[in-house]
Amino acid sequence: MRYPFFLFLIIALLSFILGKQPVNSNENCLNSEINPAIFSNVNGNLDFLSPQAENRSYTLNSSHEFYMNILQSVHEDESSTIVPNIDGIRAALDPQASGRLWLIVQHIERAGFGHTFACFGKYLEDAIENKLTLLSPFYTTGGKHHMMCNYINESVFYFGFHRVFYWARSPTNITKTISVDNCNSRSLSEAVLKYKSDGEFDCRQEDVVFFCKNKDEPFQTRYSQSLEKWAYPVRKIFLESWKRTSKSFVPFRISEKELQPLVICIHLRRGDVLSSSKKVDKNRLVSFSWYVHLLYRILTTQKKIDSKDSSIDNYVRPFVIRILCEGAPDNVHIVEYGKTRLKDIHYLNASNEIEEYLKQKSSIMMIDMVKSVHVVNDASPLTALTSMCCADILISSPSSFSWLASGLCQPPLTLAFQLSQSYDGIEGVVNIKRKQLQQKKGFWQDMTSSDEDVDLPNFENIYFRRIVSQVGRQKCPTF
Repeated sequence: MRYPFFLFLIIALLSFILGKQPVNSNENCLNSEINPAIFSNVNGNLDFLSPQAENRSYTLNSSHEFYMNILQSVHEDESSTIVPNIDGIRAALDPQASGRLWLIVQHIERAGFGHTFACFGKYLEDAIENKLTLLSPFYTTGGKHHMMCNYINESVFYFGFHRVFYWARSPTNITKTISVDNCNSRSLSEAVLKYKSDGEFDCRQEDVVFFCKNKDEPFQTRYSQSLEKWAYPVRKIFLESWKRTSKSFVPFRISEKELQPLVICIHLRRGDVLSSSKKVDKNRLVSFSWYVHLLYRILTTQKKIDSKDSSIDNYVRPFVIRILCEGAPDNVHIVEYGKTRLKDIHYLNASNEIEEYLKQKSSIMMIDMVKSVHVVNDASPLTALTSMCCADILISSPSSFSWLASGLCQPPLTLAFQLSQSYDGIEGVVNIKRKQLQQKKGFWQDMTSSDEDVDLPNFENIYFRRIVSQVGRQKCPTF
């Protein structure tokens, strides 16, 4: 196994030759007080575990062991199930499978976890398609509104991607670097095809690196809009890593006296959207009234199922509701934006809003189904992600963060407000559609919700299969 400081020399040489830095840094993070085990190399790029760190050797060796376990698990899956494009997946993970052909990317966007994940996935998808081994760190410092410097080390072990794609293996003898200018999926494929057609490569003696110079390419070409083609390896890595670390981020506890409560987690995006100095992006705002209406639809469906179950007399399935709301003042109130001026925020008692809506719907009996409503206002990003992963029902926001949770963990049921990423390739998803004003920007922004205006395609069938039958229920830390 090779250690990262050898890799730094390789990347530094590439940077000198090509005049570009392969991994972007973050000024805000570098200037803040971060974990001393994090350091920046000679190019100003962030990495983890300084050479003086006492646990350096253990961490790198354990990462290699973790990586080898992943390869073994992929091999077992390959022999027992059909994994689409398995040759490309093995090549993206294992240089022996790619013939020691590597992909190093000049620039991967780093903002929130979901944004970073989508950009990382774009080049993992390209690596799979071209049968190249991806060499890339996976981290984010979060940018101005997502400062995550304090979570860099934790996120490495939470996700596992940095350990597999950066720490566990690297080129040992680079004899050729192929610079792909104006790098996008098409130009990279053309460069790989041209090189392979020359027939001069001998993987027993050399490593060849395709250096993807993508920094000047349009942003739309640098992130993946769907994880369909690369879901298998990231889920494999994440779930193996997550089951070892998620107990450190248990989001809430449920009394054992409650009878199998269903956990609904709502991702209510507010903080970074409303606190930005730029104009508010209406497409990222969903009024809380729409979430309350969706809760009503869920309760109605469950009540209908309970009433048909003759084996249980007067049984009503209890629910606990957890609302992730950055900027909320306490565990009772959520942040709501102004009707005319969006940044004129005010606070709403979440439990009262739900109760009043149910009363308006003449559904007072459903109030008893809701055992608790808790606004999570101070969760770390990883605790928030664990909350969404461990939910029975996730109601997303127009955000790549909740898309990330749904994609990696596949909760039994996701009600999805879409933005730029598609939920294709994720099981148990119901895409929320509005029957009116489909083409109007910010059409979830208004405060009016109605039964007639929301379409949940195939909702009851998916609900019964995924919730009642508990198909795909995620194993989470004991609450």
